[in-house]
Amino acid sequence: MGNETLEINERVLPGPKYPEVPPEKKAQRYLQPPTLSRFRGKGRKAASSSLHTGASGHGKSPKRRREELSRALASGDEEMLLELSRINPELVFELVRMLDEGDKFEKMDALWALSKLAEGLDSRWMSVLKTCVRPLINLALSRNRWMRMRAVKTLAVLASRAPYGGEIVGQFLEFYLSRDVSKAIPALEFFGYYFDRKWDDKSAMAVLPVLAEYLDKDETRFDALLVLEALVRSSPSNRVALFRPFVEELKRIKKSAPYEDQKLAIRILEAMADREKGLVHG
Repeated sequence: MGNETLEINERVLPGPKYPEVPPEKKAQRYLQPPTLSRFRGKGRKAASSSLHTGASGHGKSPKRRREELSRALASGDEEMLLELSRINPELVFELVRMLDEGDKFEKMDALWALSKLAEGLDSRWMSVLKTCVRPLINLALSRNRWMRMRAVKTLAVLASRAPYGGEIVGQFLEFYLSRDVSKAIPALEFFGYYFDRKWDDKSAMAVLPVLAEYLDKDETRFDALLVLEALVRSSPSNRVALFRPFVEELKRIKKSAPYEDQKLAIRILEAMADREKGLVHG
């Protein structure tokens, strides 16, 4: 740049003079920090290779693992999160620590991450995720609706996939049967997600006898309707008769309850009618 000149209005101006830059400073100009693009799309293969290289032989410090986890959480990169967890399952313990000790935002990040791991990791990894069950149950009783819903949904996924699923279901049955509204609401939310994923005959037989009580209360009706809908849709054809006692209550809700409850009651009645027709024609 010292030899460059600039011509303006027929005047030639000398270029600015710069002191000589040391060679090591010149080299630094061309060092590019890694970007998230390296972990996405075409760069994913390279990122995967890098992750596996670090995991085999050399190992990574806890600090480095936390930094990688933080990048995945900050970018919302689900694939990176899953790969990191497969290579370093102990990252789940960091997520549990965030649930137990973190601030509101760390808890939200950890809840998002655990929900993705519960869905995305195969059955071999379910034993590692058992460590997050108790912190998730604690958050299922939170007054923060977003945290509560994310926690119960993740627990419902684990309950439907993990060998310890019966323990999770048992805890929510305890909440459900307590009739304590502060515990019944997360229990109803849990069973709405759980029965939407699978039919569980034993749990259904425990839930159905009390469901009418929750349908009768304004504060629990909507969630109880979601549970009933999930039960109707997931049930095998030989269990359809279990839902006939709810028809009159659903008709009453259709006439007098708030609009959202009415719509849901109509939807359940239609689903029940379709199941009955299928049973007759089958």
